[in-house]
Amino acid sequence: MMDRHLDQLLMCAIYVMAKVTKEDKSFQNIMRCYRTQPQARSQVYRSVLIKGKRKRRNSGSSDGRSHQNSPTELNKDRTSRDSSPVMRSSSTLPVPQPSSAPPTPTRLTGANSDMEEEERGDLIQFYNNIYIKQIKTFAMKYSQANMDAPPLSPYPL
Repeated sequence: MMDRHLDQLLMCAIYVMAKVTKEDKSFQNIMRCYRTQPQARSQVYRSVLIKGKRKRRNSGSSDGRSHQNSPTELNKDRTSRDSSPVMRSSSTLPVPQPSSAPPTPTRLTGANSDMEEEERGDLIQFYNNIYIKQIKTFAMKYSQANMDAPPLSPYPL
């Protein structure tokens, strides 16, 4: 989830938790609310990093490893696909205005020497192809279908 805008991750988190708790919230509605915020920029939901990343210098790690396996990666095989609610987004983005950002996905190549090739897409494409694959196991712990264990939320459902 590195090199992503915090607002992108927050909108995806709101949507996945709405799906898991069976709240009726669309990605369209979440993005509409985002656009009312003073810090909102259309590039945040229209130009999301899908593939590629900045080259990083190896600092602070003596053995050359830059990250450890997350619990999501370790528990990926334990997820039951049969009882899982559908968490893909079928929403679509609003039609871009003539003065808005260039169409996505955009591929940037060689513009900066510390950048690798990037593939960019919209926020819904990022959610469906990247985000949900990494967060599904964690999110399903909050599902009401998973009531064999006590709820993990500190608030009553």
